[in-house]
Amino acid sequence: MDIKSTVDLARAKSQGLKVSVKIDLTVPTIEIIGGILIFIFILIFKLYLK
Repeated sequence: MDIKSTVDLARAKSQGLKVSVKIDLTVPTIEIIGGILIFIFILIFKLYLK
């Protein structure tokens, strides 16, 4: 029982780490995409003003 519970804990921890890594990867990509979109929008806006 003790060995099984420790294995379950280790599995839960590894799954938690995988989830946190996925979140860490998705948040910056969203920010980068948003920044690129804003940059393109500003460029188009400046071109239209000229």
